[in-house]
Amino acid sequence: MEFPLSDRRRRLPPRPPNGAWARRQLLRDGWTDAGLRRAIGYGAVVQPGQGVYCDPLAGEELALLQVLTAGGTKVASHATAAALHGVSGFILERPLHLTSPRSAGRVRREGVVPHRSTVPAEQVTVVAGVSVTSPERTWVDLALGLSQTQAVVLADQMLRSPRREFGEQGESILELSELRAAVALRRRSRGIRTVRQAAELARVGADSPQETRLRLAMWRDGLPEPRVNPKIFDDRGRVVLQPDLAIDEYRIAIQYDGVEVHSDPQQVLKDVRRAERAEAMGWLELRITKDHSRGFWRAGLLKIRRALYARGWDGP
Repeated sequence: MEFPLSDRRRRLPPRPPNGAWARRQLLRDGWTDAGLRRAIGYGAVVQPGQGVYCDPLAGEELALLQVLTAGGTKVASHATAAALHGVSGFILERPLHLTSPRSAGRVRREGVVPHRSTVPAEQVTVVAGVSVTSPERTWVDLALGLSQTQAVVLADQMLRSPRREFGEQGESILELSELRAAVALRRRSRGIRTVRQAAELARVGADSPQETRLRLAMWRDGLPEPRVNPKIFDDRGRVVLQPDLAIDEYRIAIQYDGVEVHSDPQQVLKDVRRAERAEAMGWLELRITKDHSRGFWRAGLLKIRRALYARGWDGP
C-alpha cells in the first residue's frame, strides 16, 4: 500500500519491513509507538494481536504465529498445526493453539489456547515461517481428544496419497511408520491406549471418511478385513478395478457411493461400466450408500454379510 504524499499535519511513518514483527523488534530498529500508531492509521501496518504488527497483505493469524513462535520455545500445535500442514477440514483461524514447555510460562493471550508439553526437537518443523509440531505429533495431539473412530478417520486422511488420476499433486502428509513411532513416544499420556489402537487400525488409501467408517464397522462386526482402494489386474496385467474396499478371498468389491459424486449422469455411466467389468472378472460389486450407514451401518453390514455367505464364507 502506498503512503499518501502528505497530509501537512503529521510526519509520514517510516516504511515498515515486510512480514511480521514484534513491537520490541520494531522499537529496536528505530520505530516509536507514535510512529506505529501513524502507520496503523495510514493502513500501512495492521496489529493482529497485542505487541504484534504485520504487513496488511500478510495473513494476520499467520503473522501472529510467526512472532509468537520466533523465540524457539513455543510451537503451533493441535488444530492450528493441522491447518498449517494442509489437513482437509482445518482452517487457520482463532483460537490458535500453542504448546510451550512445562518449564516455560503459560501463554496468556486472547484468541490463543495454551498447551503445556515438552515437544522433542525431532517433532518440530517449520511451515511458512512458523515453528509447528510435525504431522505425526499433530495427529497424536488431536487423537488424544477424539473418539477412536474420529482418530482413525483423521489418520487415514493424513496418510492418503494424492491421486494423480483425480488431478491431485504432492505427497501424503504423514507416513504410517511415523504415526506409530509418535504414539510410542507418548506412552504415558492419558488416553494413549485408545490412540495406540487407532494407530494400529489406520490404513493407507482411503479416499473419504465414510470409507474409513465403513471399514471400521466391518472390523467391529467381525467381517474379513478388506484391502483399501487396491488395484485389481486382469490376466494381461492391466488395472481394471480399483474399488474402495475389496475382500480378495471372496472377490467382493465394495463401493461407497456418495450422493454428490455418484448422482452425476456421467458418473452413473462409469459406475455401470465398472460393475460390468467386475462381473466379467468374477467379482461381485456391492454399492453402499448413505442409507446403509444409519444405525451404526446395520443395513450395510447385513448386505456385506449376505454376500460373504453366498460366496462361501463361514464366519460369525
